[in-house]
Amino acid sequence: MLDTELMTKSPQFHTDFWNYLRVPNNATELNLPKQTKIPLLGTFVMPTKSVEKLREKLHELNPLRQIATTMTLDKSHYMLLHYISEPKTVWTDENGYPINEGIAPLDTKQTKISSHQLASFIQVSTSLKEDHSFNLEDYILKTFAKTFSHEECKAFIHGDGINQPIGLLDETRGAKVGHTSSILTMDAILQLYTSVKSEYRVNGTWIMSDDTFLKLRLLKDSLGNYLWTEDTLFGKPVVIVNAMDNATYPIAFGDFSYLWILERFAPTVKVLKELLYLKDQTGYLGYLTLDALLTNRDAIKVLKIEG
Repeated sequence: MLDTELMTKSPQFHTDFWNYLRVPNNATELNLPKQTKIPLLGTFVMPTKSVEKLREKLHELNPLRQIATTMTLDKSHYMLLHYISEPKTVWTDENGYPINEGIAPLDTKQTKISSHQLASFIQVSTSLKEDHSFNLEDYILKTFAKTFSHEECKAFIHGDGINQPIGLLDETRGAKVGHTSSILTMDAILQLYTSVKSEYRVNGTWIMSDDTFLKLRLLKDSLGNYLWTEDTLFGKPVVIVNAMDNATYPIAFGDFSYLWILERFAPTVKVLKELLYLKDQTGYLGYLTLDALLTNRDAIKVLKIEG
């Protein structure tokens, strides 16, 4: 693993990788170290600098990445230990006593971290990719970022844990229901806000879709005055996540740092030459490996609309 990391960091590998994607043949492939190939998929690991660029673009395009905790884990299997209750803090004397009497073992839970693969297929005309004035790396990374960000965001919200992460709206493993209402009202929003413990409200953020945002903005009092006129909602920022449900669970609020997005391995790419040969095009199949986990179900609550 260490040797592969060193290889993918080298400027020479970066050059050889993109030369191969531009002109995929036996000669350019032979320049790529065997350790950087994933035999099962027939893909090659992206150069480190390209991975960094891709992840930067994913951060720009996926609003959940901007408010969640994102980390990289490279091992194949992980059991992640996280707190069910918050860590306890006690006062001690100058010698550190009574540390044993004052602190009891915490309630913790171990969760297996999975390696879910998200695949995206794009194609480029042969004449364009072989034009050396065309920035193939920039085009491929931007295109993959757009497609990956859309699908991963949906999974972070609605995923069922089967070949994809467990989503925030999963009824048993996602965020808890903070308040239930028959219609969307500012009273219901306030009830949701206060359902979240104060320690999770400090860094709280609202997420909702454009449709829900518009409905809230249009709410008026009996005199026709708009009820929500500020940029924030109860002093907390609002982030638009269009993957959010517009019906049953339209709004979530809480501390999204407890939502962990786990990058498992470096993204990989496979070149598909024969598939599009007659169309004078080249296909690129990209893989993103990740998981997501809400580490504290009390940190984020959702509004449920019934009826």
